[in-house]
Amino acid sequence: MAIEEFSGEYEFLSNFYKASVKIHGITFPTNEHAFQAFKSDRIDVIRQFCDSAMSCGRARKLGRQLNLRKDWEDIKVGLMYAIVRDKFTRHEDLKLKLLETADNELIEGNTWGDTCWGIYEGIGLNLLGKILMLVRSELSLIKYDAARKAADKVTAPKAEPEPKIEKTYAAKEFILPLMEESE
Repeated sequence: MAIEEFSGEYEFLSNFYKASVKIHGITFPTNEHAFQAFKSDRIDVIRQFCDSAMSCGRARKLGRQLNLRKDWEDIKVGLMYAIVRDKFTRHEDLKLKLLETADNELIEGNTWGDTCWGIYEGIGLNLLGKILMLVRSELSLIKYDAARKAADKVTAPKAEPEPKIEKTYAAKEFILPLMEESE
């Protein structure tokens, strides 16, 4: 099954969902604010996006007006990964909701024509959906590893001590008397 849009029950998957993220020590009200902020490499511009009164739509509009940093195309996917990962590790309730999507394909379906981060009219790279699925897999492995480590700490009940054998016989002690008897 696929989750084909991040609204309603699955709105928490959206970059517009109100959940703070902290990137490079700076806290932003949503993923969208953080992503748009780092289109600039100027700290004064980046900090303008920390305002929780700024809507996501306004943040997106301002981000589109910025002069892009020179390395933008090289860093944007890694930045989105860092933002998404922070959101779902920082907020336990959202992490659990993401894990509950199980192995469903996550598709950022949209009506605004985004074919990079989502899918529009059946076309698109769906990078946001893929990043969400990657983070979900990582969180699932971390959860599994934590459970395994907890299970490893559980000690088995102590077994009764083995009875001590008073005397042990070496092969030589057993075989030599038999050989002497047969001679």
